[in-house]
Amino acid sequence: MSCRGMRLPFDIASLYLMRYALDASGSPTTVEADRDAVRSRLVACKNPVEDSPLFQLLTDWPRPDITRLKTDTFRESMDYSQKYKARLAADRDKRPEPLSQIESELDIPTTDPAIVIDLFLSHRAAENWSGMVDLVSKMSFLLARSVLVREQTGSALNRLARRKEGEEVLLKLIEERGPSSETNGILGRVYKDSWKDNRRSGNATAAIRYLRKAISAYVQGFEADWRDAYPDVNTLTLMEINEPLDPRQAELLPVVHYSVKRRRATKRPDYWDHAALLELAVLDKDRPQAESALADAIPAIRESWEPRSTANNLGMIREKRSERGGDVDWILKIETSLEQAARAKDIHPLISEPPLDRRNFISSLAAFTLTGLWPLTAAKEKKAPGPVLVEAGRRVDPPGATVHRFPPQNVANVQKKIEELLRTQMPAAIVSSAACGADLLLLEAANNLHLPCYVLLPSEPEEFRQSSVTDRPGGWGKLYTQALHTSKVEILKLPKGQQGYLETNIRLLDRAQALAEQEHTSVNALVVWNRESRGPDDVTAHFLEQAKLRKLMIFEISTLEPPNHETSIGRNYEQR
Repeated sequence: MSCRGMRLPFDIASLYLMRYALDASGSPTTVEADRDAVRSRLVACKNPVEDSPLFQLLTDWPRPDITRLKTDTFRESMDYSQKYKARLAADRDKRPEPLSQIESELDIPTTDPAIVIDLFLSHRAAENWSGMVDLVSKMSFLLARSVLVREQTGSALNRLARRKEGEEVLLKLIEERGPSSETNGILGRVYKDSWKDNRRSGNATAAIRYLRKAISAYVQGFEADWRDAYPDVNTLTLMEINEPLDPRQAELLPVVHYSVKRRRATKRPDYWDHAALLELAVLDKDRPQAESALADAIPAIRESWEPRSTANNLGMIREKRSERGGDVDWILKIETSLEQAARAKDIHPLISEPPLDRRNFISSLAAFTLTGLWPLTAAKEKKAPGPVLVEAGRRVDPPGATVHRFPPQNVANVQKKIEELLRTQMPAAIVSSAACGADLLLLEAANNLHLPCYVLLPSEPEEFRQSSVTDRPGGWGKLYTQALHTSKVEILKLPKGQQGYLETNIRLLDRAQALAEQEHTSVNALVVWNRESRGPDDVTAHFLEQAKLRKLMIFEISTLEPPNHETSIGRNYEQR
């Protein structure tokens, strides 16, 4: 801003300028008009236009953005309201309700961007993916267009199984700004999850296509910034899973290994640095190095999802090597250690960290790039437990089935409905068996939400695997292995055949009611099926009838309905 008639210095003469008028005594003459002009300019800044001659001329030139370490260091460079900082830290548990309350108190478009970003990432820490997506629509144009927000929106959409939408957000970002280690890493995760979906549903052709796209996205991210080994660690894992083993893995391993070592040497290592070295050591079949990296990684854990993510990758490696006849027992022990560390973090979430640095927000806005990990400063509030959820349901249909009860192509939709029900109920515990199809989908969703699971098997685990898990296509063996590692398993040793399966239903219901009594809560039953009995030998229909006799609240999820079909409302047969 400048007074009319004043000659500006040459170095700022070409900049956008607002002029105001003064009278002979030096007093403003058009106060209201000048005030309105300033107000209009400030409002217009919420929807900025390109104001750089360079970028106006070179429209395709990528805008500079600091993409390294963005979310892990975001909170160290924010100067924002201490009131909301404390509330967000206190409410950053696994429940989205307190965060929604904070959000309702704020006028999001005009609130300090640092608070909005903290709220955005707090929804992420609470695994409230829909809350993240909804919040973006309320942000100012500038904030919603920032790299961090767009990347994390793509990630949240993927977590909601809206993979196509997530892919489009990330591809558009890459088109505008070019590849980056973080954006491509998240895009690789979208493709990796799409690969899992198609493998589980038996679509081998699509699964192979998405596996290759995931590898390509990760490689492109690593080549964009060789300092960040995160994308290529994932690449190497997927190359291990590829059949046959991708020969490029041998070329990349030493390069990525060197990148991880250099990063550890030039900064204070965080969890992901140690986890990357751990995963590389497993890929390199270096057991002593893997155990050493594990010992460094466990004390560096900040949130429980971190070691679970690493354990998931190691599980994929172990399963593929087991198929090839390799030694995998030592990998399983590492997985178990990571799962135990995750459970300990669930129970004791407090982290002692130094106070945040107070720096200017504008200077740190350019660093919107990596997801933040959260120093939790307040203990979780104790709340009434949710119900115990006991489940039975259909196995996925075999190839060539003439009667469709659970078509493989409906797996992703059923999984989404199960996840929605769990997020609504937040059960105190899950009780089920572990057959391919409904059982394993429930156990996977429950594990992602860190819910305690109790698995009852009518026979020895390996016998049950062969008879009820891997006899159908879709890669169910890995989910079964994971479910047994993350659940409390009870082997019933019941008679084989129909009698044993019917008795398992009774034991499931008994176990759920015993747990509910112990937790001072109720029991809800979940039936995942096609809503049609096939006759007196139908095990799922038998479970439903037994749940009715016990007057339980019953929820049903159809294995045949289209994606927009809602889960049936719980029915309490005691009230009918």
